[in-house]
Amino acid sequence: MIAKDSNGLRIISWNVNGIRARMPRIAELLRRERPDMVCLQETRCPFRHFPHQRLEQLGYRAQHSPGRRNGGVAILVRDDHRVTRRCLSLAGRHDLAAGRWLETTCAGLTLGSVYVPAGPTREELDKIVWERLEQNPLVGEKK
Repeated sequence: MIAKDSNGLRIISWNVNGIRARMPRIAELLRRERPDMVCLQETRCPFRHFPHQRLEQLGYRAQHSPGRRNGGVAILVRDDHRVTRRCLSLAGRHDLAAGRWLETTCAGLTLGSVYVPAGPTREELDKIVWERLEQNPLVGEKK
């Protein structure tokens, strides 16, 4: 999904289902569209293998929350924008947010990338995410 906010920021949200496998398509998208911010879900990549350098070569800084097993979310910000805040916890809970939640403030917009998988924490995560949605735009996927 590609959207523009009221400030004219171009924002893309994409469930990549594995960032390393999608990297050629992500690179093509970043070169062609030049979005200001990109939210990725299901990165499925441990921190040490996340393609930070490749993304920097393409002109983007990345924040990544790998979580456990199959989750993972990331927010890419084009390098001509200043990030003023990043948040890796959700309602003060790093355990609940790991791999499912990431928040970044850039150009006065606070944007959350969220992945809500099925499972035992879904109900709790749903409640907190809906509360956050009342305050800030969120993009992501709920399974």
